[in-house]
Amino acid sequence: MVLRVLVDHTYRVAHDAWAEAAPHLRTVWENHKDRYSERSRPIPRTASDGAWESGEHRRLSPEQNAEAAKAHSGMAEEGHRDILPALKRVEATDPNRRLAGLDHMIKGEDRLKEKIAEELTAKPGRTVQQALDTVADPVRFTFTYQPQRYADGVLTDVELLKSRRL
Repeated sequence: MVLRVLVDHTYRVAHDAWAEAAPHLRTVWENHKDRYSERSRPIPRTASDGAWESGEHRRLSPEQNAEAAKAHSGMAEEGHRDILPALKRVEATDPNRRLAGLDHMIKGEDRLKEKIAEELTAKPGRTVQQALDTVADPVRFTFTYQPQRYADGVLTDVELLKSRRL
């Protein structure tokens, strides 16, 4: 009986708190949706002449497209061949550390081309390689740690990578 009363009381308190908070949370959510509305992304395509485009303002000439595709392929190859094995060795040194998100370790080819095209538009006269050098995280890896070990884990891993012992 006492347990039932306690459960009923807890439910009422939680229900009342939710009922009080819900209108504010709905307003915050609506404001968020207005501010960060879903934008439909243009579908990238390669033209018959080898040029690449995505929307009105992102375009690569056939030569730029070929160079960007080659760069993406090289990054993916290096990521799989060199970087991933090194990071797996780092991962293996601590059972509480895990690599995560490996499906996304290489930025998608079309997304990379979008970034390159944006940079070339913003700064005409740049080469594809110069534009590529400005792209954030074309190859990316994530380690996860237990919360209480996060800072120490990051510092340890940075030192391991800098030492090139693995």
